[in-house]
Amino acid sequence: MTAAFHQLLLSASLLVAFAFVLGIVFDVLANHHARQAAVGAVCAAFLALVMAMPTYADGFVIDGRGVLIVVGSLFGGPVGTAVMLPVPLIMRAAEGGPAVLMGTSGIVLCALVGLSVHLLWRRANAPIARRAVLAAAVASPLCLLGFLAPALGEVRNRQNVVVPLLIWLPFGTLLCGFAVSNEAVRSSANRRNQALRVFEDLTGTVPHIVFQNQLEHHWRMHERYGHEYAYLLVAIDDAAAVRKSIGEAAWERLRAEVATHISRATRECDLCTAIDFDRFGVLLPHASLPFALPVARRVQEAVHGACGTAEAGGITVSIGCAEVDGTLGPHDVEAAAEGELFLAMTRDAHGVIGPWLDFSGPSRTFPGALPVLDEGTAAPTSSSSSAAA
Repeated sequence: MTAAFHQLLLSASLLVAFAFVLGIVFDVLANHHARQAAVGAVCAAFLALVMAMPTYADGFVIDGRGVLIVVGSLFGGPVGTAVMLPVPLIMRAAEGGPAVLMGTSGIVLCALVGLSVHLLWRRANAPIARRAVLAAAVASPLCLLGFLAPALGEVRNRQNVVVPLLIWLPFGTLLCGFAVSNEAVRSSANRRNQALRVFEDLTGTVPHIVFQNQLEHHWRMHERYGHEYAYLLVAIDDAAAVRKSIGEAAWERLRAEVATHISRATRECDLCTAIDFDRFGVLLPHASLPFALPVARRVQEAVHGACGTAEAGGITVSIGCAEVDGTLGPHDVEAAAEGELFLAMTRDAHGVIGPWLDFSGPSRTFPGALPVLDEGTAAPTSSSSSAAA
């Protein structure tokens, strides 16, 4: 029993180390095919180590080979499987013995289980994550079908081998698969955060959590002292169509260009953040709606005059404006700007600004709009805002 525990501990340690090394691979390689090939190479190296490792428990087999092949083919895909598979097949064939056909068929079955789950998940456009690992663990006992074919070879103490493997294969696949999945999620999150930091440094925008904290701070100042502030919701028109036509890389460059011009068109005390792939929020401290609307026009003119691509042509933005007066919570001003943007875009026009004022009758607006706007009102400057404060 001590030898079996020793074998189990050694196999589990190698699986955890395998997940750690794959985490480094995920951090270094972002290219899809290069990452799959690297996963296959790492899995091949660990398979060679596992197959060369002595077995401490006679008859009671805790096999790390099958788990590595299932998880490696699941995360490595077709490229990783092609890189990984020759190593265990060659080593098993070189080992020889009466059960060589059974051993090689088991290796192929393990690879087919992981690869099948991978292809099914890719066909459904789903990420290879915990649900895929769970499906691979459920299907892992299929790797033992070779033991049911006596023509492939005879194994001594067949029951003492099959029963432990029926327990270990699903458990080991879950253990190793979840560890690799966590590393993949961590690596993707780090890459997104790094790209976001680069985007913010280049465009002058602030992180969304900082923006929300400032929004709540100004709300508290409004509640206590009556300080005014306004909010602009800037949306790129036809963003989905433009993104599809120019590609993801060109879209990110265009989005950064739009964010840069929004930041340049506002004051130094104003805050801009990216909300979604096509929207930006702008917080205007010490400003009411009559001052916010000229700022919105200036933002719109800056973007219209400078942003565009050869494929998509000129880029236009629509803007919803709202002020804090008449709201009941720190996030109500965001909802008000969203409503003004929606009402403005119901006219099926690009480059619109809400609230839209119709002087022939009552205007449909959200809280914060004014029924009459003085077109000659100038946008506040940093010096005038400081003097007013």
